[in-house]
Amino acid sequence: MTAFLQNCLNGISIGSIYALIAIGYTMVYGILRLINFAHGDIFMMAGYFMIICMTDLLIPWYISLLLVVLFTVLLGVFIERIAYKPLRDAPRMSIMISAIGVSYFLQNFATYLFTAQPKSYPYAEMGFLSKTVKLGEISTTLVTFITPILTVILVLALVFLIRKTKIGMAMRAVSRDFETSELMGIDINRVIKDTAASFEGTCSARDIVLDLTFTDDVLMVYADLGKIQQVLYNLLDNAIKFSHNGSVIYIQTAPRYEKVFVSVKDTGVGIPKDSLKKIWDRFYKSDLSRGKDKKGTGLGLSNVKEIIQAHGENIDVISTAGVGSEFIFTLPRAVNL
Repeated sequence: MTAFLQNCLNGISIGSIYALIAIGYTMVYGILRLINFAHGDIFMMAGYFMIICMTDLLIPWYISLLLVVLFTVLLGVFIERIAYKPLRDAPRMSIMISAIGVSYFLQNFATYLFTAQPKSYPYAEMGFLSKTVKLGEISTTLVTFITPILTVILVLALVFLIRKTKIGMAMRAVSRDFETSELMGIDINRVIKDTAASFEGTCSARDIVLDLTFTDDVLMVYADLGKIQQVLYNLLDNAIKFSHNGSVIYIQTAPRYEKVFVSVKDTGVGIPKDSLKKIWDRFYKSDLSRGKDKKGTGLGLSNVKEIIQAHGENIDVISTAGVGSEFIFTLPRAVNL
């Protein structure tokens, strides 16, 4: 009977760890519809890193734990940016193949680093967690008791996050209807900040300043996030290309009644008056606005206008050759949650 209870306690402890991993896997599939074959391999790498920190580098367990959490988060973000994000709009099979590739890569990378041969490691002291606890005839370490309790606490915290917070509401909306949830309101100010950040290196090299001016901290609009990111990227890319070194580019948002006006203004070369009506045409490139050394297909502004019009809104340009250009578009305003 003692052996049975001992095994039950160990099973609950190990099962709690598997349960947390399974919850993460389920959430990834439920929200992104992604079968992440590399999910378990990421935890494998975390386990190896924990062993290295404690046995090879002799780092205390509590510091090792923090380092492992940081390492796992960074590894997950890196994989998402490299293997998954570029395929977000691709067929589901493409993402699945990418996930399988990541899984194989992590497995073989671990085999290369640590070999496939069984290894023994010295016992790692974990302070009070290694303390032996006795309940009648059952004897085990304190960490075996703490693991299920910690699992319950984390699950309750996750339930609270999903049911009681804005992030959780967004997660539930995406899991139920991904396409519709994209149109249920995005923070245009946050999108502008993130898009502007992607040009930080280019602007620094040319001493160009991006001046962001927002009337509200949060400004919600009804829009397709991916499409609006594309609009902002094209407008900022053009503004930077055709601005002088050391100049300032102004990006502003302002709510007016049921609309939100977004402005991207530069003090660059500007657009000739006779070219203003033609810049929206496919493959058109103004010699003065683009210049012989400016690369482009002439599709950027055409796509921008199509995206804005698909939202039922308009985009206009005010430009003077030698002075600069200002592109202004509108989006329907949403209610801030």
